[in-house]
Amino acid sequence: MSTTTPAPAPPPWSCRATVYTIPLWTTAGVAASPEFQAAAYAPLEAAAPFASSALSTPIGGLSMVQLIRYSSSPVGTYDEMLLIPGKFRYEVDGKDGKRESKDALRVTRIYVSQRDTCYNGRKNWNIPKHLARFEWTDKPDSTTIKVFPLHSDSTEPYFQATFSAWPYLPGVPISTRVAGYLVDMTLVQPPVPSGAGESGDAAALAGTDTWCKVTPYIYSPRARLGWVDLQQAGGSPFAPFASSRWLVGAKLEDAVIEFGEGATWSTPASSQ
Repeated sequence: MSTTTPAPAPPPWSCRATVYTIPLWTTAGVAASPEFQAAAYAPLEAAAPFASSALSTPIGGLSMVQLIRYSSSPVGTYDEMLLIPGKFRYEVDGKDGKRESKDALRVTRIYVSQRDTCYNGRKNWNIPKHLARFEWTDKPDSTTIKVFPLHSDSTEPYFQATFSAWPYLPGVPISTRVAGYLVDMTLVQPPVPSGAGESGDAAALAGTDTWCKVTPYIYSPRARLGWVDLQQAGGSPFAPFASSRWLVGAKLEDAVIEFGEGATWSTPASSQ
C-alpha cells in the first residue's frame, strides 16, 4: 500500500452512482447504550473527540445504511458503505454569545475502496472514511454486497446485505430536494482524527480541526423498492440498528450525487 498523501480534490463534487439505501430506526434507548458506541464508530473515531459526549449527544431517530457504487467522481470509481445512526444534538455559539443546541444527521462510520476518496472525504467534509474491500455478487433477481475492513482481525465481513427489487413496481424519479421537505438531509460532522486506523494507512486518514455542515444532493431517474436481507455472518440482523432480518430498501439507478463546499466553524471553547 502506498504511503504517499493522496492529491487534494476540493469540492464541489459531482458524481454518478448506483445507490442502495436501507432505512433504519435508532431508538433513544439504543442511542444511549454502550452498544451504540461500539457499533457506530470505527476504532480511530471511537477513541477520539469525534465520538465524545462532550461535543455532542446521539439522540437516534431515522437512520440509514447506504451502499454505493460510484461509476464516476473527481477521484475516479470506487465503492462505499456508510452508516447514519440517527441525529446528534450539538451546540454552537449563537450570534448573541449564548450557546444554542441543534440537531442534525451524521455519518459516523463509512468504508470506501480507494485511498483518494478516503483522504478527500475526511479533509473536505469530516466524513470519517476508512479503507475496505468490497464484494459484489449480482444475480438476475438480486445483488449481495459484503464489506471487509482492511487489516481487520475478522475473516467475516463487517457488513453484508442482499437487495431484491420488487418486479411488479416500476422505477420512479426521486430527489433529496423533495425528500428534504420531510426529512432534513443536512449532515453536521465534528472534526475527524488522523491516524493509521483499521487499514494502517496513516497518509489516507487525514484529520481536521473544525466542524463541517453540508447538504448532499441525490437525484435518480429510477428508484426501485425491494426487500433487503440484513442477516449478518453471525446469523443476526445488523445490531443494534436493525432488529429484523428483512427490511424494505431502495435501489437508486444512474443517480447523480453532489457534495458542495461545507460551512465550517470551530468547536465552542467551553467544549474543548
